[in-house]
Amino acid sequence: MLSPRKIFIALLLTIVCAFAQDRGSATGTVTDASGAAVPDAAVTLKNPATGVTLRFRTGADGGYTFASLPAGLYNITVEKQGFRTAEITDVNVAVNTATRTEIRMEVGQLTEKVQVEASVSALQTDRSDLGKVIDKQAISDLPLFVSGGMRSNLAFATLAPGVRTDMSQDVDEGGSPVVGGGTGGSNTSYLVDGGEATSQRRNDPQMRVTSAEGIEEFKIQTGAYSAEYGHTSNGILNYTTKSGTNEFHGTLFAQIRNQALNAKGFFYVAPLPSAQTVHNQNDEAVSIGGPILIPKIVNLRNKAFFFFSGERSRAKDIVSSALLSVPTAAARQGDFTGYLGSNGAPIVIYNPFDGAGNVLANANARVPFPGNLIPQSMINPVTALLLSYEPLPQNPSSFINNNPVVNTGQRDPGENQGVYAIKGDYNPTDKLRFNGLFSKQYFNGCQICLGPIPGPEGEGFQEAFDNKYVSFNMDYVIRPTFLNQFSFNYYQRDGIEAGNERLGANTGTYGMATAIPGDLSYSKAPNYTSYDTSGNGFGNYNSFVQTYSPSRTYGLREGMTWIKGKHTIKYGFDYLRMNYGRSDCNGCGGEIGFNSTATSNPSVSGTTGADLASFLLGLGNSGLFNFNGNINYIYPYYAWYFQDDFKVSRKLTLNLGLRYDLPLARREPKGQSSNFDPLIQNPGAGNLLGALIFAGSGTGRTGLSSILQHRSTAFGPRAGFAYQVTPKTVIRAGGAIYYNSNKEDGNADGGIQGFGGNFSAPANYFSSGISILLPNATNAAIAGFNPYNNLIAAAKPPQVNPSLINFGGPSYFSDGKVGQYYDFNFTIEQSITAATVFRATFHATYGNETQSSQQFNQLNPKYIPIYGNLLTQALSSLVSANGTITNSVLLANGYSLPYAGYPLTQTLANSLEPFPQYGSISGTTNGGHSTYNALETQLSHTFSRGLFVQVSYTFSKWLSDNTSPNVYAENREKDLSGSDRPQILAIAYVYELPFGKGKQFGSGWNPAVNAILGGWKASAVQQYQSGAPFGVSCGQNLFGAGAARCSINPGVPLINPNWDPSSGSSSYLNKAAFYQPANGVFGTVGAIVPGLRNPWQLNENVALSRVIRLGSERKTLEFRGSVSNIANRHWLTGINTTATSSAFGEFSNPQAELPRNIEFSLRFKF
Repeated sequence: MLSPRKIFIALLLTIVCAFAQDRGSATGTVTDASGAAVPDAAVTLKNPATGVTLRFRTGADGGYTFASLPAGLYNITVEKQGFRTAEITDVNVAVNTATRTEIRMEVGQLTEKVQVEASVSALQTDRSDLGKVIDKQAISDLPLFVSGGMRSNLAFATLAPGVRTDMSQDVDEGGSPVVGGGTGGSNTSYLVDGGEATSQRRNDPQMRVTSAEGIEEFKIQTGAYSAEYGHTSNGILNYTTKSGTNEFHGTLFAQIRNQALNAKGFFYVAPLPSAQTVHNQNDEAVSIGGPILIPKIVNLRNKAFFFFSGERSRAKDIVSSALLSVPTAAARQGDFTGYLGSNGAPIVIYNPFDGAGNVLANANARVPFPGNLIPQSMINPVTALLLSYEPLPQNPSSFINNNPVVNTGQRDPGENQGVYAIKGDYNPTDKLRFNGLFSKQYFNGCQICLGPIPGPEGEGFQEAFDNKYVSFNMDYVIRPTFLNQFSFNYYQRDGIEAGNERLGANTGTYGMATAIPGDLSYSKAPNYTSYDTSGNGFGNYNSFVQTYSPSRTYGLREGMTWIKGKHTIKYGFDYLRMNYGRSDCNGCGGEIGFNSTATSNPSVSGTTGADLASFLLGLGNSGLFNFNGNINYIYPYYAWYFQDDFKVSRKLTLNLGLRYDLPLARREPKGQSSNFDPLIQNPGAGNLLGALIFAGSGTGRTGLSSILQHRSTAFGPRAGFAYQVTPKTVIRAGGAIYYNSNKEDGNADGGIQGFGGNFSAPANYFSSGISILLPNATNAAIAGFNPYNNLIAAAKPPQVNPSLINFGGPSYFSDGKVGQYYDFNFTIEQSITAATVFRATFHATYGNETQSSQQFNQLNPKYIPIYGNLLTQALSSLVSANGTITNSVLLANGYSLPYAGYPLTQTLANSLEPFPQYGSISGTTNGGHSTYNALETQLSHTFSRGLFVQVSYTFSKWLSDNTSPNVYAENREKDLSGSDRPQILAIAYVYELPFGKGKQFGSGWNPAVNAILGGWKASAVQQYQSGAPFGVSCGQNLFGAGAARCSINPGVPLINPNWDPSSGSSSYLNKAAFYQPANGVFGTVGAIVPGLRNPWQLNENVALSRVIRLGSERKTLEFRGSVSNIANRHWLTGINTTATSSAFGEFSNPQAELPRNIEFSLRFKF
């Protein structure tokens, strides 16, 4: 059997494959005055900016096609003996778009040249796919904001119909991906100059390969894309970057945002210090391009060009206030007399030690500390030292909630981001063209880097990301009808997350040098233990975060375009190798948790003990250590395609194609991969089915590099047509089958059992009373910590043992097959004016065998009526020590233990689960399905007479069962998708006000008046979308049989009729509409409750700009004022959906959208 490497090499040597995916085409027909075709006419296409010239001879039908053209403006010249030479200028070719130009020639002398009014239709007459182009003028003129990072290249993607996102989040920050066509947001393909620029990790933010100043245009492709596109189920964002020309050109840009211009929040009540969002940010950008020219040495006009763009953003903000807890001076000395309950009575602190200083074995025998005072001699010295660096509370009269702060989100020294890119183009001949791009993006930010309180209490961490992108393209015109294009791209993303450097630099001072031996393969901050004392509002000491995440994407495409008569044929080959690595040291230095367990008395009713008291004594209740997995997953991908765009007649075009994808399952080169296998015997569980298997070679391993399956039948046919019914009406339809990309879900920490991951110390270790806070960081002290160290050493990987995590929770990936999607659209386009087109589309996408999250070890509900509450009891109360069944109900129903020696500490429910040797088994399967049906409409008015308008409206329904918490009720779990937005309206417009020189009004104004009142431009983006649907949960005991759903009282309104949206604490839901079923009874609702949705998301951004011409048409200065959220709207998110909660129906975040802010920018263009 040939290896993937051999397959790749063979194909690379024998196939000339992938059409330039970032290119467009110019096509049309040459006719005479009677409308008859003009064959054998010489058609010349020239890019006046670069001098590149291409030639073509029309066929018998008068048709011509120039394929694989970089986006831009072109001139077309047509020559034919007996006709005047026809010339058409400024023909716009957009990315992944066929621009049709119909040319009518006049009888005359060839030497006579005439400017022809060519028919350039805004209708899409040659393609059946769905998409929308956003050009550089729209990117430049529409309001674009900074909100912590740089201006977003993705901000305008939601202007296309059928595209949605969570408007409360930045689409570039990973938390809110662009979603289109009823598929998952993590599967969008980002193409930059034809190359894939995405990380293998599912939730990584998109790289900004270039500044907004460096984008020529981009196209959002949302459905039925042709066979040259694949490796995505969620559409394509296809970017083309700017290139240099024969004239030097560029921009200087600056944008500022200042807290003084921010509005107060909707729920502002004076005189709260956080009424106004504190956010200061500067964003600067530069771009320059032109020919490669050194006077008197090198002059490469018409041959070689460069374009550089760069942008940086610096932000510092304090986003909210909070009321935190800081230990009082008395508490630090062990004085808990001020620690009171809600009834005003003291909460008693119990002494866990006996008179000899040993921990009492019986917690019920603990006695209170006299006077609720812990003797200072018993306070752990490490705790005392840590607390000595804490500030005293601002309100010392309160034991807790005594320290108001306004900097819980402080980023200091700030969040810095930047990107720069350099592109080069070289055209040695008109037949051979090269271009290359290098880009680098950096990000240094904080997640509460300094923490809300000065001192060692810093639970935040900082992030640093470094991204690089390289692409190389070669276009070779073998002959006018035969083109070859080769492309290579490389994307590198390195992310580091590390704990608080301020604390890390002083670990010796704080007595926090490594207490638990870690295993860091890299280091940004020292390795030290994290202490969790977060109860009662107190904070943590140090963040446990320490990760390194390298991601690499290698892409190779080769392709041919063959124009044969009425056929434009493309065939090619794609190769991608996507790597995702993870060196995860979250907790490699150990993490110790403290709660009230050590200082409470379980025999006493009411609240006893305190987290802080346990911390003072150095007695923890939990311990965690993480072994660094150092995983590197590789996802190879191969694809072949054939596409034929057949111009049957002037009115009818057929788009036919076939793509074959071969997405191989992930593999780990060192064999550090494991999986739960339900068909393998478990030697540690009486040979019951269900055990771990391990990849790689060696004892106990499978001998395979991958233990997952892959889809080998991923054939993706494409079929569509475009029919021009009249000169102003086109009907289009298209269908396709495509497959999503196989991406890493999360942090590469699934499927690594035995090779890394968290190790939790047994609970009895802590109850034994060993003091786990060291008095100091000396070797002798660490030696005293040996009981925990010995446990860690015994669990050190690799652990190739099929019974490794019996009675734990293994990860299960049922296979690595990618999901399959059937996509269909039917479109009617109507030209209203030469610049205005209306489109209405029925768009349907059906997902089959898609990735679905599932619980694989749920109790079968059939046992609930049989055993009832016995299911919660430990087997030791139902079975004798020798395994004899003693309970009459179990005897009557023929119950037996799963195997001899089954632990009697397990409950009856555990023993009846499909795999009783395990707890919860969570994972993914390819058993999901989805259904999306939509009416997508669009009104487009391209820039004409000072006006641009884009209006998109989508009415849709999206069903999904991709999350099935109740596996025994799957049919009921197919419901509305959590991403369903039935109505989406997006409006964008730019209007040059008709005042001033050359305008309708004021053309005769004197220069002074014109300088003040002329040259103004208004623009806006308005977005409105339905809220996301949601469900409600109840608290009945289902004994592990699934998720507890509520039931509905018929006829009672679901929404609270008295809900007050202006109140942050008003309940949105009507609690009377829901009731909790009895234990063991599934509720009547599914994962989503029909009729329940979050409120609408509404937003309006506007801008007003003034353009001043500086001596020539090519030099301008633009001043702009932009206002985001001009209506100061507030969105409510984070609704409490637990029906048994006192806060049921309330929104935890009543202002998800930032209040209105004003930003100013200045752009010099030359």
